[in-house]
Amino acid sequence: MTQPRLNREEKRAQTRSALVRSAADVFARRGFHAATVDEIAENAGFSVGALYSNFERKEDLLLAAIEQNVNDWARLFAERFREADDIRDQARSIADAWIAGVSAEPEPFLLWVELWAYAVRNDRLRDELAVRSRSIRELFTSMLREGAEQAGVALPEGLAEELGAVFDALGLGLAIRRLLDPDSVPDGLFGTASSRIVDALLGELAGAGPGPAESSPRS
Repeated sequence: MTQPRLNREEKRAQTRSALVRSAADVFARRGFHAATVDEIAENAGFSVGALYSNFERKEDLLLAAIEQNVNDWARLFAERFREADDIRDQARSIADAWIAGVSAEPEPFLLWVELWAYAVRNDRLRDELAVRSRSIRELFTSMLREGAEQAGVALPEGLAEELGAVFDALGLGLAIRRLLDPDSVPDGLFGTASSRIVDALLGELAGAGPGPAESSPRS
């Protein structure tokens, strides 16, 4: 059977997707500043003209690659959330998945750090990176609401948003520390901390105090 011919928009979307994948690969190997648009286009099998017809700047390619990586993480977190039995296990499973993933494949996260350092000095890039990074925090917020509802606990107004921001920032900070000094962030540390935070919170809201303490992860 012959494959149906793609229309112009489908071809453009296919080209754009291939360029984003190529950019993620080249940026991961070379770093943002060392990578060139010529190398990205060649790696994808397209001309530089095709690249510039889809992206104005090299920064836009990196933003697209970051956005794709964020979407991949969001899908994984959603899977871990659905698989876990309760909000404590949900928090632990998602946190452990994050640290394990960053440790096993650090390049996408290091690219995010590299772009962050560049973007905080550039108003346009800072705003665009903030928008692309916000989705994980919002996902954590919605998961906290749903997990609390499953546990039969009503969260006070605004608390889910605050906790979503805390878990997001905590995950970023621990990932940075883990890649710099792995022994300082042992396996299970983020998962145990996240589970304990949720456990203490639910206990306080339920008026029953925090649940039983768990053993600390070993280095």
